[in-house]
Amino acid sequence: MHVITFKAFFLVFLTLFLNLFYPNKTKANTNSEEVKITATIGEPKLKIFGFAPSLSTVKLTGVGISDQTTADKNGFFVFDKVYLPTNYIINDKSSYPEICLQASDESKASSSPVCLPQLPASQIAYEVGPVLLSPILIIEKNKIIKGEQVLAFGKTTPNTAVSIHLAREDKNFSLASLLAKEAKAFFIPEYKIFSNEEGYFEFNLPTNQINSWRVFTFSESNQARSPRSNTLNFKVLPPYFSFIELLGKMLSTLQPYLIYFIIMMLFLIAFYLLYQLLKLNDSNKNLSEHSGESLLNRQKP
Repeated sequence: MHVITFKAFFLVFLTLFLNLFYPNKTKANTNSEEVKITATIGEPKLKIFGFAPSLSTVKLTGVGISDQTTADKNGFFVFDKVYLPTNYIINDKSSYPEICLQASDESKASSSPVCLPQLPASQIAYEVGPVLLSPILIIEKNKIIKGEQVLAFGKTTPNTAVSIHLAREDKNFSLASLLAKEAKAFFIPEYKIFSNEEGYFEFNLPTNQINSWRVFTFSESNQARSPRSNTLNFKVLPPYFSFIELLGKMLSTLQPYLIYFIIMMLFLIAFYLLYQLLKLNDSNKNLSEHSGESLLNRQKP
């Protein structure tokens, strides 16, 4: 009985000793185990392949999923080891989270995002493709003076047909359209151009009519059409806006010196008012002298 009591006392003493003199070491071991647990990823795997603008960066995102790759010069890309996280299975464990793809170029301009349908969680491995990403579309500027030449340009897969869609605001609004609160637009007939060997394409924006415009594109390859690009808005403005734009640039350039300009203008105004006041005083003085001389001449016999 005394032996058991001594052993129990020794174990309690040893535990207190370790906790008192080595608390950090014990805590570090616990944290290490926690990191290993949170770093564990799901087993189900997914392979996604497709075509994006040539040499663009393709990003894959979703709940608990993030990856990126670079499309080759022909626009082909592949994610061959995408792990689907089982701890994010939604809808009562019936499907994996939604996955979206988006391409971007070196200027950070991007294609429109493409989101895949949620995959059933009944399978472990999936292969999805080919997924077509939209062209990347850029315009030089969105406020254009009538008659000015402005380019729209972008990137897609090499030697590919690009369908151009332009729409201008419809000014013939009806009562029904106002009640429906719908933005009406008139689409001009689409036309096609082709990208070059590097996937680059460009075209001129219509600037002969003052209006608000929208533009977007599709790429077409092997009878397959990509999702449409991001829709970009631009306005064609009257010629006198060029003067307003120039004035705005001048004011923007002179803004750091604006306070000095105001002080100088106030000084000039004050100087002018002082000059006019002195001039008025001289005029009154001359008038008084002339009146005095006239009075003296009248008093002479």
